[in-house]
Amino acid sequence: MDFVEDQILKGILKTSNLTRQKLGMIFAKFFHLEPGPPGKDGGVDGKGEYEGKKIYFQSKLSKKKIGVGFARDFESVFRNNNFDIGLYIAGDGYTKPFIDYIEEYIIKKHGKEVILLTIYDIYTNSEKLKEAFTVLPQLEHITDDIKKEILRL
Repeated sequence: MDFVEDQILKGILKTSNLTRQKLGMIFAKFFHLEPGPPGKDGGVDGKGEYEGKKIYFQSKLSKKKIGVGFARDFESVFRNNNFDIGLYIAGDGYTKPFIDYIEEYIIKKHGKEVILLTIYDIYTNSEKLKEAFTVLPQLEHITDDIKKEILRL
């Protein structure tokens, strides 16, 4: 990623909550998921199904790393709605306690899959995003379209 792209993404993370929420809805659409409603969405920014598996999508495009409190919220919604695959997009990434909590209480305890990405992974078509294609092939080839949408914000 070059300097200009980096500055664009940092600028997006400084936008209003409404703008970041709209971007989360754009991500859900590009992931072939049904976007959650605007405003209070009960913790579900998107949902869908792939090969009979229920998918749960959450987007938190924060300037700071996402902490363990958000992991607890994610796990609660995930469990209470019997989702099979979780997809989480963060702005700047995740704290170690967040990752540890997800691994312990969703992946190990329930044997479910969770994909943790950042806006940078999506924009740069990172290796983490490519790994996500093995779980959710419908994510492949989305980055160019998302880049166009990001620039329209």
